[in-house]
Amino acid sequence: MRSLVWQGPNQLVVQDSPKPRPQPGEVLIKVAYTGICGSDITIYRGFHQRATPPLITGHEFVGHVAELGSGVDDRLQVGDVVTAEPTFSCGTCKYCRSNLSNLCAKVGVRGVDGPGAFAEYFTTKQEKVYKLPPDLPLREGAVIEPLAVGVHAVNKGKVAVDEDVAVVGAGPIGILTAQAARARGARRVFVIEVKPNRLKLAEKLGFIPIDGMKDPVEAVRSMSGGVDVVFDAAGALASARYLVPLAKKGGRLVVVSIFKDEPPLDLRTMAYSELSLCGCFIYLPQDFHQAVELLISGKVDVASVISHEVPLEDAIRGFELMEKADDSMKVLIKVG
Repeated sequence: MRSLVWQGPNQLVVQDSPKPRPQPGEVLIKVAYTGICGSDITIYRGFHQRATPPLITGHEFVGHVAELGSGVDDRLQVGDVVTAEPTFSCGTCKYCRSNLSNLCAKVGVRGVDGPGAFAEYFTTKQEKVYKLPPDLPLREGAVIEPLAVGVHAVNKGKVAVDEDVAVVGAGPIGILTAQAARARGARRVFVIEVKPNRLKLAEKLGFIPIDGMKDPVEAVRSMSGGVDVVFDAAGALASARYLVPLAKKGGRLVVVSIFKDEPPLDLRTMAYSELSLCGCFIYLPQDFHQAVELLISGKVDVASVISHEVPLEDAIRGFELMEKADDSMKVLIKVG
């Protein structure tokens, strides 16, 4: 099968790889589209701490059932449109038994800790597979996985009906988090961004765009007096400085992004204002399920974050496009 293999820093090669065969209880999926994630860029450039070459990367995908291993029940049929949750864990530790598998010491993601979906075929356990409607625009299914990240963030932030929310960073994760917050009932969603193209997208989707190059704290507080929940989806030291002042007293801060350096936080104000701070790592199975339901219901517009589509043979150009935030959002690789 044709696959995109990371062979080391700045080395991605399209080559033939052995086609996987489904083991008992597994499903073989013929991949149609796979999205490029920020973690894929980190792997490509050689900065990811866990990934080791050679590796087929990619974990945001959609495709069709190609073959069923023995023991797979009749809920799935060959030809079904599907996506799959790419995470795995030990299944037996305290966290796994408490439905907190994302905190398992052995948690991993396919495409990082094992073969991924930048390939014509992908195998996974049946319980990880989600059947999608046959009339769903196929490539939208490749955005379910990053949507699940936003859903998990909103669930961690406990966004309630009629609450005000601010999302810092309008990349794919930020825009999807904003949409998940609105779907949960948020009254006003402020989206803070420095890139003009991303601010325009936020406004087009009905969010309140806030120019991060000016004074976002003043802009937000002048309209709201502070928000109930602040989501950081930027991971930038500059924007980290205004996470605390964006929140009203008793508000919540949710860190969705991964900071490369230690961010500054005003702990004194956090104490005086009784702000709550929580981290956010990957997602849980129920978040992925909710993401599927949100997409099927039409309550989110995942197509809005797809900016480019390139064929597998031109994958390196896709990675380069993803790094140019001025003119790109989510880039999909057309695999099949």
